[in-house]
Amino acid sequence: MTTSTKHLLAQDLQRIPELVPEIRFSAEMLPRFREQRAKEVVMGNPADYQVERREVFIPAENGPDVRCLLYLPQAQSGAGYLHIHGGGYIIGSAEGSDLQNLGLAAKLGIVILSVDYRLAPEHPIPAPLDDCYTALGWLHQQAAELGVDPERIAVGGESAGGGLAAALAIHSRDRGEYAICHQHLTYPMLEI
Repeated sequence: MTTSTKHLLAQDLQRIPELVPEIRFSAEMLPRFREQRAKEVVMGNPADYQVERREVFIPAENGPDVRCLLYLPQAQSGAGYLHIHGGGYIIGSAEGSDLQNLGLAAKLGIVILSVDYRLAPEHPIPAPLDDCYTALGWLHQQAAELGVDPERIAVGGESAGGGLAAALAIHSRDRGEYAICHQHLTYPMLEI
């Protein structure tokens, strides 16, 4: 049974949900949906932004290597940002945020590490959080080589990525290994 929350929107916004097609996810359709979304991703040209983009694979303690995209701007400010993509925990990739990350790296001069975390339902929590924590650890461990001040590393993301970033900040605080100076949560998926 689905309960409508349309009444919670401002009157002038109540038509918006009607314009978005409803998608019913299933185990059978999810791989095809992911594949189609991956084909729609637009990657930027790093040279246009004066940013170098690298694919990195980070060895994980309790799982497969964590794949990430690393963005290194020519003019660096000394800050680092761990980016976590959105997608409802079931879709999305680091590539899906490429244009955004190229622009942020160039404009702010920050080194960005974008995590391609494992997706649900195949990989339930804590797998995605573990991947993000592994990436955060790598960013701290490689800080000197990357020109990043370890006291100036932030985390953030959109939707599911924002939810994971919030969980990561709490997890990092509780473990006491890696400092986070800032969280940037964009419409995070949080339980309230």
